[in-house]
Amino acid sequence: MRSFESLIAKNNLSMEMARVESNPIIGDVDAIEGVEHYQCRLYRPGRKLDVYLSIGPGEERLTLADVLYMLALDASGCSMMKGYADRVEGQPLVFGTDGNFPEIGAFWQEFRGRCKQAARLKDFLGETSYRELETWGQTYTFHKTP
Repeated sequence: MRSFESLIAKNNLSMEMARVESNPIIGDVDAIEGVEHYQCRLYRPGRKLDVYLSIGPGEERLTLADVLYMLALDASGCSMMKGYADRVEGQPLVFGTDGNFPEIGAFWQEFRGRCKQAARLKDFLGETSYRELETWGQTYTFHKTP
């Protein structure tokens, strides 16, 4: 299995990252104390793409490989749930719900935002590299050294 670093080299990828006030994908979800939001601008020759990510308190600064890993998880999730979000629109997610419809709606809003971002990533990377990344999201185990 090839590494994220090989995908970075193959596509001549680079990144600039800036902390931002909010993550437009998450929307109006209640803020969790200490969560940091970032706009990551990915570059490859002749192209650029802005993606948005949020990380919990105490996390180290994200590397390009970290960002690709997080995007791989989103891409694989969108692939696995393809079409499901449209079928559950306006219907309870499960029987016996505890009435948390706003939270359920927020989940699907975020899910759709992540899938739109994944679609832009696919256009940015191209079909072959995107499929490779998507597959890694389903199979790759990510370990950070302390």
